[in-house]
Amino acid sequence: MTRGQVVRWDDEEGWGVIESAGFDGPVWTHFSAVEAPDGGFRRLRVGGSVEVEAERADQDGYRWRATRVRAED
Repeated sequence: MTRGQVVRWDDEEGWGVIESAGFDGPVWTHFSAVEAPDGGFRRLRVGGSVEVEAERADQDGYRWRATRVRAED
């Protein structure tokens, strides 16, 4: 997994964007890729640090799509 930072998150739509030096562009992120240790609502906090795994994809104009995200804080 690679460290990154959440730069956008929309609770209503359930998606956001992560930036990381490990990828050559922003990473589109869906709530279903977010690990929720307590089984609760899957969300990320803008400005929060995360660890992310992603795959190449054409997703809403982004070249990367998260496959797994874990919040660090």
